[in-house]
Parts: sequence; structure tokens; C-alpha cells
Amino acid sequence: MNCESENKAILVVDDNPMTARWVGHLATQMGYGAVLASDGEQALQCLAEEPFAAVVSDVDMPAMHGFELLRNIRRLYPQMPVALMQVFWDDECRKAARAEGARALLEKPVNLDRLSAALGGNPPAVTAERTGSPR
Repeated sequence: MNCESENKAILVVDDNPMTARWVGHLATQMGYGAVLASDGEQALQCLAEEPFAAVVSDVDMPAMHGFELLRNIRRLYPQMPVALMQVFWDDECRKAARAEGARALLEKPVNLDRLSAALGGNPPAVTAERTGSPR
């Protein structure tokens, strides 16, 4: 697994490779590097190996649900900004995600404006575009 990242990279976690690549592409358009993980276990391994500016994770994933990943990140990296994404957020899911400490809730398909708002709208000054994948 290659989790090597630029100084200010976003860790994108989604079991759908097309979605992960799209969100990673958007992050690079904002000036971030992007590292892609296909599940929660890979995400936690990447977080242990490299620093990241934030995590953007799908909610509905096999093996480790996005809320479980969020709880693990909160326990291990309490200051890490985490945005969760899924197709639709009902009130119950929205409240649960906020209670677990999600910084932002994104609806799929994610676009540049929504991702920028979720990440605070202040992209870093990164000169080299880097997209790594654990596969």
C-alpha cells in the first residue's frame, strides 16, 4: 500500500473507485494532494503512516461503516477534520454524523464548491499534484 502524500493531502475513502478518483481529482483542483483508500482499514493504515489535512469518507462501505471509521479517527486523531459523504442525508443520519464529530456532510455527487466549503475553502499552496492509491 502506498500512502505517501504531499504535505497537505486529503485522504479520500470510498469503496467505489470512480467516486474516490473523482473526489481525489476535485481535491487536486483545489491545490491539495489526494490519497485514495478503498475501505476504513486502509484509511486507518494511511493515517498511521502519513499526515493529512483532512479525511473525506463515504458512509456506506463494507467491513467498516463510515461512522465506525469516524469514531476511530476521533479516538486516534481528535483534531483531524472529517467530512462524510453519501447520496442522501435524512435528519436522523445528519444528527448522528454531527454527534460523532463530522465536520461536514456532503451529498453525492460531490462537486468542487461543496468540497471546498467542507474543507474550509482555504486550499494550501501545493505545487505538485499528487494522487496516490493504495492499490
